[in-house]
Amino acid sequence: MRLSINVNIKPFIERHRFIEMKVANAGRIGLQRIGNDILQQSLFEVPIDTGTLRTTAYITAAELIDNVLKLELGYASPQTDLMNPVNELMASQYAIIVHESEDYDHAPPTKWHFLSDPVEEMSSKFLETLAIEINQALGGKD
Repeated sequence: MRLSINVNIKPFIERHRFIEMKVANAGRIGLQRIGNDILQQSLFEVPIDTGTLRTTAYITAAELIDNVLKLELGYASPQTDLMNPVNELMASQYAIIVHESEDYDHAPPTKWHFLSDPVEEMSSKFLETLAIEINQALGGKD
């Protein structure tokens, strides 16, 4: 004797995909918030002589690629690079030197490591920020 049981799980699969989409979207929102916070702090710390380097700051939209959330931020990208009117160098030619060299005097709050320091300072909150966004998207509390 044999009995066949058939259960249509299509609604569960569709619900699962809906949840995946909500998690991915919330993750993008959270990462964008993190990136924006880092960039704002970096803009506060980036040395200002002519303001050219500061003007080249950029951030891309957060995206999910192969289950990895990604965004890029920095200074002097090919799309934002500008010529310094004083030394006639492109910002991309000196951005790394300004970032990495502690040999230059910078008026506080500007300093060297104006991009990597904000990343390091905020890195401990990355997962917390993402968890809050995802939890809220799934109907949970903060």
